[in-house]
Amino acid sequence: MKRLLLLVLLALTVKFSTALYEFQSCTKEVKEIKKPELCKITKFKANASTPNAAKFYECVLSRLEYYNHRDKELYQNGEYIARGLSRFGMSKEDALKAIKKCKDSSSGGAVTPIGYVLCLLKDGKTKNSFQQLMKSRDEDFFKSQCKK
Repeated sequence: MKRLLLLVLLALTVKFSTALYEFQSCTKEVKEIKKPELCKITKFKANASTPNAAKFYECVLSRLEYYNHRDKELYQNGEYIARGLSRFGMSKEDALKAIKKCKDSSSGGAVTPIGYVLCLLKDGKTKNSFQQLMKSRDEDFFKSQCKK
């Protein structure tokens, strides 16, 4: 029994010790992404024409468990990301409305991860909370990408 408990604790330790490095992991996974693009991402200035930004955001949102790349949808209709935004000053209801607005603006097609990111950054109500949420998940990434 002690060994089983120790194994479970070890597994949880490994999971949580790597859980805060989704952005850094995605820089390795999306090998083609270059330093200038990463700098734009950390300053929240990347857009759909930024090379490899779409792949990068799909990786990040998938690793954060906000986006299910198989179903091409946000998990729980945006509940997870709305909970995250509520930790940074938004009401969960307002966050869900903003996410629904992003989805509704897609003209019936699936919204891509970069589409959600750009939509949430464009919305004055969600912009600051979304930036804080992203930064909180991997602070070192956001501090280090624009250094020479």
